[in-house]
Amino acid sequence: SKADELIRVAKDLRFLFRLLNLSPLGAYAVSGAPEVDGIGVDRQLTARLLGFEGVIDNTIDAISSRGELALRFLYVLNSLMVLYLSRLCEDIIVWSSLGTIKVGEGFTTGSSAIPQKVNPDVAELIRAKAGRVLGNLIKIATICKALPTAYNRDFQEIKPALIESIELVKGTISVMSRMVRAIRPDKERMAGILSDSWSSASDLVNAIAIRYEVPYRKAYLIVKGLTKGKSLERASMDVLGRSIAMSERELSDIIDPMKSIVRRKLPGGPSPVEVTKGIARRLRKLDALENWFAERSKEIGESLSTLESLVSDIVKNKGIDEESVKILKEVRAK
Repeated sequence: SKADELIRVAKDLRFLFRLLNLSPLGAYAVSGAPEVDGIGVDRQLTARLLGFEGVIDNTIDAISSRGELALRFLYVLNSLMVLYLSRLCEDIIVWSSLGTIKVGEGFTTGSSAIPQKVNPDVAELIRAKAGRVLGNLIKIATICKALPTAYNRDFQEIKPALIESIELVKGTISVMSRMVRAIRPDKERMAGILSDSWSSASDLVNAIAIRYEVPYRKAYLIVKGLTKGKSLERASMDVLGRSIAMSERELSDIIDPMKSIVRRKLPGGPSPVEVTKGIARRLRKLDALENWFAERSKEIGESLSTLESLVSDIVKNKGIDEESVKILKEVRAK
């Protein structure tokens, strides 16, 4: 499930990249750069030289949308920080308190008062930092909420909040990846909690309802009696007025947590077979996304390399020579 959340964030970033990968250059203050004696800005050419896919079509929109695009980007960062990393940290804190996982010593501290206690401080700090990113989203939304069309000096106040959020997310991802690798599950503790908590009670309700043709609600009440300490015979007599002839072996097999997991073979379920298939599917999705982002990064790098070469030639020759013209023609033809 955590992989699916990350994949959704990556897909959001891919969509956002396509939305943002348009150049505003040439929009001027609002109405577009003027052309003087036939000399003006070739918006398509400059966009390609800078690695953009194209241009923002309307010059007014190119200026007015600055806050909107920052807001959209910050929304995706919040999906990552608030809906994924913060919630994962909360899970880690709860699991650690239950003793089902052990977080690496480099990401915990000891208690100042309780010698044997270990505090998952890094997870708690990441959970708190998510609030700062969420706060920056509200800050930018508040700045943009009633601005008139075109350029406004208010846009200056967007950048600090955006830059802070980007740095927070980058640092959090770096720390989080190391912390997750340092987590060790305690399988025996997990199995013990499952066995002692009637985690497979719903399996027993279904089995009684289907195998012994008992209405689901009454099967539910029978199992509820079992969880309160009654025997199956006593619980079924209280609910049905008759006992259910289920052997101890059958009962044990149904409520066994490990066997319950194996039985859940439906697509997306937790059975080992389905989990193995699911991991393979998600790895393919992640590979495809990683390749897509790598290709975009390569394209931008090539465009910037071409631009640097062009600028270098112009500076060196104190003007545009034949080689520079050739480069410009190649870029324009793409």
